[in-house]
Amino acid sequence: MFRRILQYWTFSFVFLSSLFCFSVFAAPSAPVQLQVKLDVPTRRQAIKNAVHEMKANYVFPEIAEKTGSILIRNLEEKKYDTPELQDAVKFAEQCKSINLI
Repeated sequence: MFRRILQYWTFSFVFLSSLFCFSVFAAPSAPVQLQVKLDVPTRRQAIKNAVHEMKANYVFPEIAEKTGSILIRNLEEKKYDTPELQDAVKFAEQCKSINLI
């Protein structure tokens, strides 16, 4: 009888300990956002590299060409040279917001 109680308590302890560890270590935490600052030459080079890679590898060449020309035109019009776009996340959002219609 004592052995059965001991097994029960041991199992309960291990089970509850496992649940606790799982809930502590597997609990979702707030996403980590890096504060990466991009200067103007880095942003310009990023656009040029993206256009080159897109034209070389995108599955729809006509869309790659159209998107690339819009990005280059925006680059020439200095739309990516604003201080607000020093933040890498905002810069990426701005680049993704191209309307092809």
